[in-house]
Amino acid sequence: MVNLSKVKVISAQEVEPKKLETFHTEVCSDRSYSIFRLFGWLYRPTFHKNKIPIVALYLDKVIAHARMIPFNEEFSGSKRKASWFIDFIILPKFQCYGLGTVLTKKWMEFSFNG
Repeated sequence: MVNLSKVKVISAQEVEPKKLETFHTEVCSDRSYSIFRLFGWLYRPTFHKNKIPIVALYLDKVIAHARMIPFNEEFSGSKRKASWFIDFIILPKFQCYGLGTVLTKKWMEFSFNG
């Protein structure tokens, strides 16, 4: 049983690079490159002052991530920030505890308050 009160949702920028790399190796072992090395280019963390992408930690271990690609859009003369929600992964052991909802709500804060 996972105690959600022990889960912290924080910016991936706040996590030691080795912990992120360990997580990505575990969930993306079939890829020939490390997605971790593409963070700055692909996920544009500076768009939201280095608060994205977000990760979930449980007992100081990365157990999930929710990434987005933010952008500015203009429609009928109205400008706003938006983002594509991508690369949403929760380790199987931590699924079905509501963590996906927690991460999604945090992601939505960036979309609406960006």
